[in-house]
Amino acid sequence: KVKQAVHFIIGKKPDLVISTGDHVAGQKRGLDYQAMWDSFHSIVSIPLENNNIPFLPTPGNHDASAYPKFQIERDIYKRNFSKEKTGVKFVEASNFPFNYAFEMGPALFISLDATTMQLGEKQIDWLENILSSNEKKYSHTILFGHVPLFPVAVNREKDYLRDPNLLNVLKKHEVDLWISGHHHAYYPGKKEGVRFVSTSCLGGGPRKLLAAGQTTSPKTVLEIIYDSFELISIEAYKIQEDYPIVSRELLPRKVGVDRLKYLHRDDL
Repeated sequence: KVKQAVHFIIGKKPDLVISTGDHVAGQKRGLDYQAMWDSFHSIVSIPLENNNIPFLPTPGNHDASAYPKFQIERDIYKRNFSKEKTGVKFVEASNFPFNYAFEMGPALFISLDATTMQLGEKQIDWLENILSSNEKKYSHTILFGHVPLFPVAVNREKDYLRDPNLLNVLKKHEVDLWISGHHHAYYPGKKEGVRFVSTSCLGGGPRKLLAAGQTTSPKTVLEIIYDSFELISIEAYKIQEDYPIVSRELLPRKVGVDRLKYLHRDDL
């Protein structure tokens, strides 16, 4: 599915490709991590680069976990990406390729180092500084990171960021969209005026959404179209022969584990 997805993406000729982490499957002893990264680059990074499509990563728990025992994997993740190769204009990139910010047209993109259950006070202060310093400079603010702020998938009910007041930070600074991974299930939701999109996976481990009667989420890629005035569309394409768009009407009206953690579908 990954090769097929990259072929589809290149055909779309996007201005930019971002990821939501877990580019390789680490967290196991005895693995040849660089060999896995070499394979990833040959299938994903190099074809995109050869077609002049910038690729901007964010770390996942399986390739760059911030827990101390995975520091070696984190170091390998870091050396596999070069900000000079991206070709984008960075707003702040002192900690690239973990948490950093860049612009693409009228949008500010912020990568979050979200591989554990908390961003932590230092990173939230950094985020608030980026948001405050760039207020009114961009039409849209889009965050992307691995672990989500709200749970959406079965068997991931407890895997979400626990930082208190983080939603209020997003609302205060009028963040438009947060794109996350980790749960391996596609859902376009919203909460108190902020849109959240959980991406499905292209590799192993697709899951069901946290709602009754759901089947396993399809493997998809997400397309976001925006201009200076609005986020025009956010759609997921199934990675199969005719690449159909996932119909929102077939998705549950809300997902989550309780009243405080629910996300409602973004078109409702």
